[in-house]
Amino acid sequence: MASTDDFNKQLAQRVKQFQKAYKGLGQVTLYDAHKMFNVQLDNAEALGFVNATGYNTAYQNGTPGSTYQVAGSKPVSSYFWLNSLHPTFGVHDIMARAISTALS
Repeated sequence: MASTDDFNKQLAQRVKQFQKAYKGLGQVTLYDAHKMFNVQLDNAEALGFVNATGYNTAYQNGTPGSTYQVAGSKPVSSYFWLNSLHPTFGVHDIMARAISTALS
């Protein structure tokens, strides 16, 4: 968490520098993705994720589609994590909608 906080502070400083250097661009929006991940993790069950702490190894190398399901497993869309590093497309979709709302 400390490294994420440090990164976010540095990013905020760089955004301010960028805004000063390029005033003609208009508004620059800094979006806190870390906060959105935590909101999703805290509400994983309500969002339809059956597993927010682990991943299904059958899906860890990707899937051919969003509704893909291996026999005996829940659909890939019901997992928060695709593998030990990447969230599933469902997590990205929720975040994309939140960013779109923030920019509207």
